[in-house]
Amino acid sequence: MRNEPDKTAYDAGEELDLEGLMVYRVWSNGDESEIPHNDLAIEGFDSSEAVGQQEVTVIYNGFEENFIVTIGESRFNMINWVLSSFVRTFIALLLVIGSMIGIVYVLTRLFRKKE
Repeated sequence: MRNEPDKTAYDAGEELDLEGLMVYRVWSNGDESEIPHNDLAIEGFDSSEAVGQQEVTVIYNGFEENFIVTIGESRFNMINWVLSSFVRTFIALLLVIGSMIGIVYVLTRLFRKKE
């Protein structure tokens, strides 16, 4: 393997991208030729959940080479978490403001001088 894939960091749920991966075979006369990606067997890639680092194995005719990828939390999930946190905070703030307005209203009614 001459070059590992360009992309080695993935979000959970993404598919493996072999762009940039270059694997060559050397013939008995010393000539080299690149092996097409569809002739390679790829093992060890699983992005179903965020696991950190993962070793991926490239196999061709009994020869194996490895490279490391990182599987992280999906940015989409993180955005949803941030937005839902923002919404929860905003609702809590509205409830506090509403409660404060209610308390002020009750207090002004209680302590208002009757004419």
